[in-house]
Amino acid sequence: MKPQPEDSDIIVASLLFLLTRYTIEQDARVGKAIIEHLALLETHPKTFQPNLVSTCKRLQRHWDGILSVGRTQKHNNMVSSTIDTKIHSFGTQPMCNTEIIVKRSLCSVTICRTCNVYGLHIGPMSFRLEEELIKEISEMFTDYSLSNNTPSKRTSALFQKH
Repeated sequence: MKPQPEDSDIIVASLLFLLTRYTIEQDARVGKAIIEHLALLETHPKTFQPNLVSTCKRLQRHWDGILSVGRTQKHNNMVSSTIDTKIHSFGTQPMCNTEIIVKRSLCSVTICRTCNVYGLHIGPMSFRLEEELIKEISEMFTDYSLSNNTPSKRTSALFQKH
């Protein structure tokens, strides 16, 4: 008798748990489990919407890129180029053709010149931002960098619980 696949709701619930856990621990084993659960969801018999299948594929590439950044950083202090920065495309619209403006070891800024939308990618999180907002964020970080008012020791006021 052929084993029945897990219910897709269980896969989604597990995936949400793993995503939350990764933000706390950033453990590569959890990242691998996220990729495996995305593959399970992509190939699940109840996953028939092309947008969901496509999103699962892109997220698998994106998470593989995130994990390769961590591996590369630990071993070579180099940056991986496999982070999927085209992850924000959905629906029937063609995938945005993004170009990287700035890239660091764990973050990058991209732009889609067709949409005139910037992407701010920080670890596993990506934000779509309009030009005014990316300029505001940039100015904020510039002000912070120039102020040299970094706290010398950590206090409980620096941490916020979610």
